[in-house]
Amino acid sequence: MQSADFRVSKLPMFHLNLMERQHRLNAKRVLRRHGIDHRMWRIMVILREQDHQSVHDLAAFGGFDRSTVSKIVDATEERGLVARKIDTIDRRRSTVSLTDKGNAMIEKAAPDILKLFDAYFANFSPQEVEQLMEMVIKLKTAVQTHGLELERGLFRETA
Repeated sequence: MQSADFRVSKLPMFHLNLMERQHRLNAKRVLRRHGIDHRMWRIMVILREQDHQSVHDLAAFGGFDRSTVSKIVDATEERGLVARKIDTIDRRRSTVSLTDKGNAMIEKAAPDILKLFDAYFANFSPQEVEQLMEMVIKLKTAVQTHGLELERGLFRETA
């Protein structure tokens, strides 16, 4: 793409950002009825898939920074939805896991969240959804790889 042709509206990242923002708003409205916010929800569903995670691992997997995850875990733990346990090998480290109450909250809210996704993909065939997932994962991998290259100084800016 030439700089003269640069249009933000033609960039996938622009649309992905707008889409993610709108989804967070939609999820926020749905989850409010269940008394939780979308950040708590994200942490809880990650723990449902991969229980006993450190705050660092939750942050990396969920796309948050560590300080944000610590605050979310604190608030979610106060509500009894997750629990922390000190690592027996490294006492500086703790793991977070979903409680029975947290699991019950997911069971209660999941049908409403799934209705959102059903509405989003109503005009897509199962094959299109699968193809979209493959492309999104491929793009995510490229973005992450490029980020590592930038971090390591391997990517050179153009003159």
